[in-house]
Amino acid sequence: MKHIQTQEDLKNLKSHLPRSYYQVIEAYFMELMEASYQPENDEDFEFILDSGHIVIIEATDNQESLQPLLTSWPEYAQLIQLDDGSEEMWKIVCLFDNDHIMSYFTIQGLHPTVDELAERHMESDY
Repeated sequence: MKHIQTQEDLKNLKSHLPRSYYQVIEAYFMELMEASYQPENDEDFEFILDSGHIVIIEATDNQESLQPLLTSWPEYAQLIQLDDGSEEMWKIVCLFDNDHIMSYFTIQGLHPTVDELAERHMESDY
């Protein structure tokens, strides 16, 4: 798993992810950053996801490392078609309490248990 909490974390992943995958994650990070922007801190503004973070689920992640996701019910799940058309990826957002949110991204089909969780959420009326 890769964790993103700062702009530096995001920047460091750029060379390790396919371009279309990185662009989706970068756009989401920027949305979160814009939502948190406070003009009075403009000069030294450094965005930090202090109430959660973005997690990139990788092929090497085992079931144990996925337990926080698999034992929760997502607030939101979305299947995103990557720009290059090669694959689809999941964006799964879990609110663990009022102060802690985790946003997971993974390629569809990489972990069948993650696919099942996201599909169940999308099929529900939740």
